[in-house]
Amino acid sequence: MSLVIWIAVFIQLIQAFIYIDNSFSFAKAGEMIYYAKYHKMLPTPMVKLLLLWDELGIPHDECKQVYGPSPPVIGFEVDPKDMKILLEADLKVSLEQELKVFARYKRKRSLREFKHIAGSLNWALNVCPLLRPGLSTVYVKTKGKTNSRGLLWLNRAVVEELLWAAFHLEHLDGIYLLKSVSWSSNPLPNNTLQLYCDASGTSMGFWYPALNLGFQSQLPKRCPVQDIFFYEALCVCSGIRDGVTRLWQDQ
Repeated sequence: MSLVIWIAVFIQLIQAFIYIDNSFSFAKAGEMIYYAKYHKMLPTPMVKLLLLWDELGIPHDECKQVYGPSPPVIGFEVDPKDMKILLEADLKVSLEQELKVFARYKRKRSLREFKHIAGSLNWALNVCPLLRPGLSTVYVKTKGKTNSRGLLWLNRAVVEELLWAAFHLEHLDGIYLLKSVSWSSNPLPNNTLQLYCDASGTSMGFWYPALNLGFQSQLPKRCPVQDIFFYEALCVCSGIRDGVTRLWQDQ
């Protein structure tokens, strides 16, 4: 299929993309031509690709040639008008239920089951990147394990993180590829603190621009968790805790 797409792009000059065996493209609204095999009008790039498949003898089904203002791509709804990508509604509900069932109804799970739930949630991270912390404990739990049928305890940390991910998955609205944000030029309201947080492979810290005050900490030499997302989340939590303490002291 990769070779077919190479022919489409570099020989036939068709703008197309490929993910495993899924091909997709884009066109302006109303840019349609007639495709005789299906007896209907279809987007021009789609017809060009179908004609290439016909020339090469590649079979295809009409029901799989989907197009529209917000077409599905590998389980994601792509909205080119708003430059937005989100999970298909039924797949989103299915993943929420899968996370809840995994977390609630057994005390032990096999390594295979752990890897399956991690893969399901990791797939959703393409459009819900803020759910990354929900996989931290799962990765720690499965690190170094090789027996796919071996049972692992479903501890409290794993349960809480997966249920947290399921809750926020329900309320997340996908990801914007291009989003215009207007920042107000007015000063921040009273009792508001603004801080910046970041973490690296060696340290983490946060800084208050208005107070010209910052704090930093080196990571332990033997870090219990190697995932950078864990330390970024820890840095944000530390900053929020410090900021809340300062607001209470001012009151």
